[in-house]
Amino acid sequence: MDPEAQDAANHGEPDAARSERHRRLSKRSIGVTLDHREHDVVVRVSGEVDSRTAPQLSAAIHRELDAGTCRRVVVDLRCVEFIGAQGVMVLENARQHAEAYHIGFCLAAKGRVVLRPLQALGMIESFELCDETEL
Repeated sequence: MDPEAQDAANHGEPDAARSERHRRLSKRSIGVTLDHREHDVVVRVSGEVDSRTAPQLSAAIHRELDAGTCRRVVVDLRCVEFIGAQGVMVLENARQHAEAYHIGFCLAAKGRVVLRPLQALGMIESFELCDETEL
């Protein structure tokens, strides 16, 4: 295949650009840890919450909600470096799930990384925001 045809097949990305994009994508990761308290569970999230990593966050939160052993879920997003629309939808679905089970649900978030996407998608008012003293 000639170089122009190969570039077209690769959506116009030269090999170096495609390789760099792949390195960036492969470095994306998420950390999810659970801190069980007397009546609460704190879900600590770090890294990037995008379409690739959002299912892991969703599974962790929904597992806790389905267990029915807590009165409130606090999602600590203070160490999140990026959250995309898929991540916001995970949070909204979890909030609705918690509401259906009469379980409290709040977010610990600061700065533009998390709050701006929530505002841009018109969802900031849907969430209870908690402060660091609740962690």
